[in-house]
Amino acid sequence: MSISSINYGSSLLGQSVRNLNQQLTDLSTQLSTGVKSTNYAGMGVNEGFAIAARAQLANISAFTTTMTNVNTNISAANTALQSLSDTASSVQSSAAATAQNLSSTSGQTIAQQNAASQLSSIVGILNTQVGDRYIFSGSAINTPAVASADDIMNGSGTLAGLKQVISERRQADLGTSGLGRLVITSPTATSVKVAEDVAGSPFGFKL
Repeated sequence: MSISSINYGSSLLGQSVRNLNQQLTDLSTQLSTGVKSTNYAGMGVNEGFAIAARAQLANISAFTTTMTNVNTNISAANTALQSLSDTASSVQSSAAATAQNLSSTSGQTIAQQNAASQLSSIVGILNTQVGDRYIFSGSAINTPAVASADDIMNGSGTLAGLKQVISERRQADLGTSGLGRLVITSPTATSVKVAEDVAGSPFGFKL
């Protein structure tokens, strides 16, 4: 009588050996890589926890990045504001300490020349950038907070600059007669009357 051969590969014992071998392989991989599984299915009952933890880690990472950016912006803003304060103090000190003689070349005093120079510094400070963001521009992060010093003083295109505004205001205050919009009359031979040319006008002298 012949004995039938046993198919070891398909036997229960063979399957158990293969399972043990796979488990040993998985454990070796976990020990060497520090990773329990390459997919969520391999996490077993911890699959839901792993998914939730991954989402929380992503949120924490985004929050950390945001806080880093906020701290950088705050630090830059503090530095800029301190520079503004120092510049203002410098202008005041210069105006009080320098002679008021006019320069023969510019027609300005030294204090005026210093103030013009410091204006450029102030504009640069207000247009401080962190990365590609203007930190004093509010939500318009891609737009400078203020115009250039030259545009402020001299205007640009159809926009009047400070010099033109001051000149026009001066002309308006003087009036066509150059008397500050005052009307001088002689009601009698021994009296003089001075009055505003237009009552309530915002220009000229106020009596």
